[in-house]
Amino acid sequence: MAFSLVKQVSMVAGAMLLIIQVLPPVQAATPERPTTPVRMAAASLADQLNLTDAQKQKIRGILSTRNQQIVKTLTPAQRTKLQRDLKSGKKLPQAMKDLKLNREQKKQIGTIVQQSNQAIRDTLDSKQRQQMETYLKQRRTEGGSPIE
Repeated sequence: MAFSLVKQVSMVAGAMLLIIQVLPPVQAATPERPTTPVRMAAASLADQLNLTDAQKQKIRGILSTRNQQIVKTLTPAQRTKLQRDLKSGKKLPQAMKDLKLNREQKKQIGTIVQQSNQAIRDTLDSKQRQQMETYLKQRRTEGGSPIE
């Protein structure tokens, strides 16, 4: 139950992760257009939200802190397995599921994700929050996840 909670609440953070970490930083020259479906979706969402540089920086910080906190909940063996699985191309939801987290870890990660998602939502203005919610609803009805 707690793991499904983590999956559900991580959708916002996952979408923001795509926006911030998949897209190249703003450059003076015209940036390369993304070519993979995930990168194209992230580029589209980033364009829709029209994030300011300050928002991007704040969200990067939130996600960095979140990731550090989550890693601290894992055992050394789980950390190694997660890194190996992600490098081999496994998607994050499946890689996390394969870690066989105990009840306490699931609870801690759920709390971390909920707090970071709220911080990300607080970074967005009302129009951006609405656009993000619309995007997430659409992804849910399509059966997709923004972090795939």
